Amino acid sequence: MHSVLPKGKYYFGDICYIMDDEVYHKVWGDKLGFADGKHDVDFVDSKGKHWTGTFAVAGTAYGDGCYTGVHKDYGVDAGVLGLVPESLWDSEKGTGDNLGMIFTVKDSVTFKANDGKFSVDCKGFNEYVNTNDEDDEDDEDEDDEENEEEDEE
Repeated sequence: MHSVLPKGKYYFGDICYIMDDEVYHKVWGDKLGFADGKHDVDFVDSKGKHWTGTFAVAGTAYGDGCYTGVHKDYGVDAGVLGLVPESLWDSEKGTGDNLGMIFTVKDSVTFKANDGKFSVDCKGFNEYVNTNDEDDEDDEDEDDEENEEEDEE
């Protein structure tokens, strides 16, 4: 997936930490089936607030967990990483900057997700997160086997 989003202020991380709950469940969930991709939102919630904006999202390789990026580690509880514009943030959830990255772009921003590998590229901010690091998974399996052998002795 390759998506280009317009200038603005964005959050990169697990979108459940920043996106308004009604937009998350009623638009991305009910209307869009929690599908990966670039999605346009034009939605009026139960309180009469009009939400508009475009976000991009994709599933991680192994679902929930903690994944290391160039700039920070990203906790994931919804099995996804995405790019959410400020217009879709739930202000009651806070800024999300402790859970993801907040940045502003004066031009466009590119979000790429392929086989559990994510990149965000724009002037002033670049991030890369590999959630499909099979080497780490293999190392963990080998460590588990070694620990089991030690336990048997």
